[in-house]
Amino acid sequence: MRSVKFLVSCLLFTAPISAAAPDNCPSAHIIRPVKETEVRNQTALEKLRGNAGISVQWNYDSSRGDLEVTQIGNVVHLKGIQNASNGKGRLEIDGDVLSIDATHFIFRGRISMIDTPDEGRKCIKDGDSEFAITQNRTYWRMREFEWCDGLTDYIDIYF
Repeated sequence: MRSVKFLVSCLLFTAPISAAAPDNCPSAHIIRPVKETEVRNQTALEKLRGNAGISVQWNYDSSRGDLEVTQIGNVVHLKGIQNASNGKGRLEIDGDVLSIDATHFIFRGRISMIDTPDEGRKCIKDGDSEFAITQNRTYWRMREFEWCDGLTDYIDIYF
């Protein structure tokens, strides 16, 4: 049975495609599942598969986090975590690559930052995000810099 994820302010759940959003979460919206990753540049996909980690600049004193790239059928999936070395602060990414070309890719899923740079900060983004290589850098940077609460957040995936 095919299913779809409902992303809501109060919960995240997977339900059959014919299901409606729960009554207690009227702000629910559907993020369409990625049926196939559109690969416009195979070299870029190989760079992503062989990535050298993920980071948010607030965890600057920490090692890069691990980013796992898997593929089920024709869909490329990303799942990564970076924890601050002091135990406070966490970046997580979990979702699929909608498309990838030589200089950018579109990610569809959830990105969250918890307790970084300040304890108590909670930023969660569900949906599409663009990552791009600019100025000959050795990483893709998320192109939405102020997506949470006005702070500029640099989320980078290195190659």
